[in-house]
Amino acid sequence: MKCYKCGSFLYENDYCVECGADVSTYKRIVKKSNELYNRGLEMARDHNMTGAIECLKVSLKMYKANINARNLLGLIYVEIGEYAMGLAQWVISKSQQSENNMADHFLDKLQNSRQYLHVINYAVRKYNKALSYVQQENYDLAEIQLKKLVNENTHMVKGYQLLALLLMKKKKYAEARNVLFKARMIDQGNTTTIAYTNAVEEQIKEAESELSPTELRNKRLQEKAEAEDHSPLSGDDVIIPKSSYREYNPATMTVLQIIIGVIIGAALIFFIVTPAKTKTVRNEYQAQISDLNAKIEQLEKEIPETPAEGETEEVVNKEDASFSKLISAQIAYSKEDYDGAIEALEGVNEDILEPEQKEFFSQLKQDVLDKKYSDQLYAAIELYAGESYEEAKNQMQELYDKGYVTDNLLYYLGRSYDYLEDTDNALPYLEELVEKYPDYWDIEVAQQIINGITS
Repeated sequence: MKCYKCGSFLYENDYCVECGADVSTYKRIVKKSNELYNRGLEMARDHNMTGAIECLKVSLKMYKANINARNLLGLIYVEIGEYAMGLAQWVISKSQQSENNMADHFLDKLQNSRQYLHVINYAVRKYNKALSYVQQENYDLAEIQLKKLVNENTHMVKGYQLLALLLMKKKKYAEARNVLFKARMIDQGNTTTIAYTNAVEEQIKEAESELSPTELRNKRLQEKAEAEDHSPLSGDDVIIPKSSYREYNPATMTVLQIIIGVIIGAALIFFIVTPAKTKTVRNEYQAQISDLNAKIEQLEKEIPETPAEGETEEVVNKEDASFSKLISAQIAYSKEDYDGAIEALEGVNEDILEPEQKEFFSQLKQDVLDKKYSDQLYAAIELYAGESYEEAKNQMQELYDKGYVTDNLLYYLGRSYDYLEDTDNALPYLEELVEKYPDYWDIEVAQQIINGITS
């Protein structure tokens, strides 16, 4: 453990031997944080992911530099399908401790595994697509999307929960119970899963109460038989193929001859009687087919046009490429390679990102630009304070053109133009400040300048 004030190693004393700071309270806080980390680790081992997340959050709230707790929190988020939140924890961990950090291993493994990136992106897109279908009340398509999702990505708890909710809406309670059982295998302590499970069990119990004892027994036997039919084989199971051998029986030949005679008679009737009726039947079928074709054409007109297979593949490839660039930018940022992060962000097509990805993209871009250009901005503000308005304006204008926009930059850039009596250029920056940052500390002055220019 290191001193919070000077960074020296601490011993059993309640004070730092280097700087003399009182560390007794600090030690108790760190100890409590580690206890919560250990409790969260035990919960994670018992598959109580929700409880583990809560413990680790409190642990980090008490001591933000608890690297083990943060890395474990990232792993748990990934385990339950919350990939973006898991990656964010590892990036924060890397920024706090750049060396000897397991977050390096997780991020490098992710960066070097394009297949895993594709799986993550696929899962997020499938879930968001299913969610949009639910919002449009197109429950059948939503169910199809979610079943594909949970079959190919067995760790997304939210996918299981949404699928169970759809099945409950369709009163498929037995199927919903199976889905929720899989969700609880991942996270035993998820309150949403528990609530859904209780609701399903109540509905099943209510339905069974209306059955007679015989019907209930038959239902249980049927469920048991279905479970056994679908149960996987163990290594000790033996498969006995069905035999094709049959013993010879003289009576069989007699019965067979009768059957052959009946078939021959039916065939004669078919070839003699039915040709006259065939034309009529065919005409009726043709009329029905025409009606069905007309209905199909009408339905096809109502269905929105979907892109061709090649176009779909191209869109998916673009989405994967943008998502990969986004992850690469995040990893570069965690390694303090801000130029590499900016270069990766420039390769991201923001238009095809999902809403959560767009929000993450915007935040990451702002963080990278802050790290890259904040020193230049403060240097420009010092020029402004020294009344070197021309130089301050030029430097801040250059930063703005590079996409670096903050409240301070907009304010001092607008004020610099105002002091240079270039009100035409001062006005748009001050108006942007008022629009984007209405709580800025000197917003009243900016508004007064705007009023003076526009009046």
